[in-house]
Amino acid sequence: MERFLPLIVIVLAGILLASDLNRGWVPHDEGALGQAAERVLAGQVPHRDFDDIYTGALAYLHAASFYVGPRASTTLRIPVFLFALLWVAALYAIARRFVPAAGAALVAITALVWSVPNYPASVPSWFNLFFATFGTLALLRGLETRQRQWMVLAGLAGGISFLFKLSGIFYLLGGGIALIATSFRRPPDGTAETTATRSGAVLISVILGLVVILLGVPIARAGFSEVVRFLLPLGLLIGALIWREWSYGGMSASARGRALFETLGPFVLGALLPVVLYVVFLLLTSALPQTVQGVLVKPFRRMDSAMMHPPPPPVLLFTILFGLLLLKRGGGRGATVLAIFAAAVLGGVVYVGYNPGFYAIGVLTAWGLPLLAAVGAAWLVKSSGPAGATPTTDAAFAVTAVACATLLIEFPFAAPIYLLYTIPLAMLALAAVVGSAGRTAVSIQWVAAGFLLVFGLFRVIPGSVESFGSRFIPTDETVRLNLARGGLHVRAADASRYEALVGHVQGLANGRVLWAGPDAPEVYFLSGIPNLTRTLFDFLDEAQVPVIERVRAVGATLVVLNLKPDFSGPPDEATVAALRADFPNVTEFPGFLVLWR
Repeated sequence: MERFLPLIVIVLAGILLASDLNRGWVPHDEGALGQAAERVLAGQVPHRDFDDIYTGALAYLHAASFYVGPRASTTLRIPVFLFALLWVAALYAIARRFVPAAGAALVAITALVWSVPNYPASVPSWFNLFFATFGTLALLRGLETRQRQWMVLAGLAGGISFLFKLSGIFYLLGGGIALIATSFRRPPDGTAETTATRSGAVLISVILGLVVILLGVPIARAGFSEVVRFLLPLGLLIGALIWREWSYGGMSASARGRALFETLGPFVLGALLPVVLYVVFLLLTSALPQTVQGVLVKPFRRMDSAMMHPPPPPVLLFTILFGLLLLKRGGGRGATVLAIFAAAVLGGVVYVGYNPGFYAIGVLTAWGLPLLAAVGAAWLVKSSGPAGATPTTDAAFAVTAVACATLLIEFPFAAPIYLLYTIPLAMLALAAVVGSAGRTAVSIQWVAAGFLLVFGLFRVIPGSVESFGSRFIPTDETVRLNLARGGLHVRAADASRYEALVGHVQGLANGRVLWAGPDAPEVYFLSGIPNLTRTLFDFLDEAQVPVIERVRAVGATLVVLNLKPDFSGPPDEATVAALRADFPNVTEFPGFLVLWR
């Protein structure tokens, strides 16, 4: 049975993904993704010819999807579906290194339940998560075999992830910290602990200290909640490594540096390979300066305008109680009684999870899992003592380092939906730590994992993505968007509004030039009418040109004015009056004005 379990997990994952694949619609997301793919198919290069909001690889992947399938939002979901199946298999393979097969299956399915099915749009954050997991699996394989090609593959996953979105570098950070840990070597017995042999500890302390400073400055400026959420987990891991270097290390700086280079070199090489190839492509297409600006400069300018703080630290109480449950050692009657009691309490939380207070208990318990895993991984390092870490302990630390580093994808905009991109690796890390420690009663492990699975199945997946993290509201996205480029299941009001709007725009488009905005890329994509500007989202433009000037700059004769943009400020009365003066014909739709001449 065990040998068929991975296949069973993948089949179950496929059923779960397929049942929700066309649910979950954020109009501007789908519009921007579809429009970028179309522009690539038309021969345009991201950043050179239009302001892509990501690095560029996603636009090419979606363009390939449109090349073989219809140009519709449903086609964009296919890459996510296929990659997610591979991802679940990777989750199982990683978890299997720490827990029995049945437990690994439970971990993989639970991680899936809290992730892709809730918002299966083909956004790059999913691919960051997928490649972080693929890279972690290669990293673990490299630690097991000591074969450098696995480390190259681990780095390669990070480089590819970066080409999807800048936040792919967070996996590389986590992988780097993991390899610093595994490059540690204890001196032979009897080696004198002189000042010279402590220079290796100084070297590692400086490197890791610089990491803390570089991360800590912007995080600390954001607030104390950010420090606890993002810096504390990584700080615990880094602190444990520095403590070990000073307590048990005895290498000179040169020897420690060589060990570090030998371990990190293949990983860095793998990360650079796809990036260098992409840079060569950008040079050949004369797109490198614009891409550097769009990928490495503009995102940092947006940090001040897009900020959302994580929950305050006191909510960690729920996670702390969850962690105390996992401290129960051994088996016997005591563990059985505690497991039954915990199952009853946690089952009650699921049952009354429609209540906002009890719903918060479930979500916030999951929210704090990265810190719980970090505490456990730091304890594993501390408790290894002079005998040294075991291969399993090193592997658990590596998984946790990646989970805590990729948590930074939530910074600086810690919207609840971003938990869906970070919770899976946190669950995997906690399973790795608990499995490596070998202390927690099996019955308690099953109760804890079962709670997260059942809560996800009954209070996360069936809920609305907009209400995720605040309260349980069953989704009402049940009506098919009956447009040639639609096909997704959306709210009845959205279906009615966009079907009428797009139909009207298409009827007026013959011979006219369209301008749609602010922040309305879905109008271009759903209507199939080209966007003659560089802009996908107006609020991201470096020069904030008034709407009326944008319209006149492209010689528009047909305007779709978004009255309630999600990011840019709504058009004021003067803007509406100026447009009405230029365009005598006006039709009103909920949230939009269509003007033409």
